[in-house]
Amino acid sequence: MIGVVILNYNSSSDTLKCIDFLSRQEDVALDIIVVDNASASSDDVDALRMACESKGARFHAAPHNRGYNAGNNIGIRMALDAGCDAVMIANPDMEFPDTAYVATIYHELMSRPGCAAISGAILSPDGRYQTPMKPDGSWTGSLAWIRDVLSLRSKRSSNTDSFIDAPATPHQCHKLSGCCLMLRGDYLREHGLFDENLFLYCEESVLSRRIEAAGCTMYYTPAVKAVHRHISGAKGDPRPRFRHWRDSRLYFIRRYSRWPWYGRMIASLSFRLYTFIMITLHSIRHQSR
Repeated sequence: MIGVVILNYNSSSDTLKCIDFLSRQEDVALDIIVVDNASASSDDVDALRMACESKGARFHAAPHNRGYNAGNNIGIRMALDAGCDAVMIANPDMEFPDTAYVATIYHELMSRPGCAAISGAILSPDGRYQTPMKPDGSWTGSLAWIRDVLSLRSKRSSNTDSFIDAPATPHQCHKLSGCCLMLRGDYLREHGLFDENLFLYCEESVLSRRIEAAGCTMYYTPAVKAVHRHISGAKGDPRPRFRHWRDSRLYFIRRYSRWPWYGRMIASLSFRLYTFIMITLHSIRHQSR
């Protein structure tokens, strides 16, 4: 049995659509678990519960929103308690037109001893790859945003961003997108679930470090594809998201980066400056409306 955890937060229509895509997956037995992360409207939550149950999915309403990792951990525990030997995390806006997606990555994962996590190709609606990602390198990478501001970074290619790592080739990779990935149950039972000190963002970097520290690996296969129908700018005021990203990035630097003290200090100052500038710019735009 494969557990699939969908963390819902004010996104009922996407969640139900994701369940419909998953219900069409072939040659797999799925335990679909929807965790509502304290969405705003209790009426919507009750309606979502009934809709999920009518589609054969289990439902759990979290009393408080403690973030992405904590919310997903609720569903992961439910899947492991039910005896699932793998758990796939899927954002509500994930779509799986390839009906062999889950079965393919599951069999690839289970055929690789020591492999803790896997993903197929994840594409944006315009065809850009979102996984696998390059590793978190030196602390000097924290200054890359300055090149962006000064327009010194080279133009990106048609379907590959600079942080994406060889998406056309199956390989043991460094980091997988948190929007959709599958984890081996034995790894989760032995080494623990997601780090709940993160509220939002940077979960990929932390998971990568934890899997590496456990002596395990991650794998990527482009044999199957899924779509992450995320629309940039569709989530309202970006300032709270910048603050969450800053806090998560600073936590990663302190706890997981392994950089020298001066690198941690410079990187922390750089990211604080970047988020200060971005929040200030958005505040000015907001006031001018």
